[in-house]
Amino acid sequence: MELTRFSQRLTIIVTMVLGLVGAVVLGKMTAQGRTGPILIFGIGVLGVALLMGLKERIWILLLLAWPMTGQIRALNLPFGVRDIVVIYVVAGFIALIAFEVVRKRNVITGMDLLMFAVLLVLAVAFVRNPEAWESEWRGKNLITLEVFGD
Repeated sequence: MELTRFSQRLTIIVTMVLGLVGAVVLGKMTAQGRTGPILIFGIGVLGVALLMGLKERIWILLLLAWPMTGQIRALNLPFGVRDIVVIYVVAGFIALIAFEVVRKRNVITGMDLLMFAVLLVLAVAFVRNPEAWESEWRGKNLITLEVFGD
């Protein structure tokens, strides 16, 4: 048997075994009424799918998540949503580089120019009046995700 054929069969077998074990574990958790970890697992799967879909454009998530100052209480982490997204983006981009998904040098497109324009507007607004930003945003959680909270 060729090595290529063996590796293909091994990949199929490992995937099937992991799928069956995952189905049993998630089914047992559902029967016990513990849906929080199942939702977190589902969000993790969606996060990996989002990472693979956006690839080198994953940095756009930083712009979308920057106003999110709340926390995800089910994770029991001291980080806010914004911090978790920053960690996710940096770790995901490093993983994409490590697995050589991102290989070529990026070309600046219209989306990049739009992102730089938005960042420039934010920087100018902050430099012109930094006190207004502090007084307006201090102590306010604009987005608090209570979906997983007890």
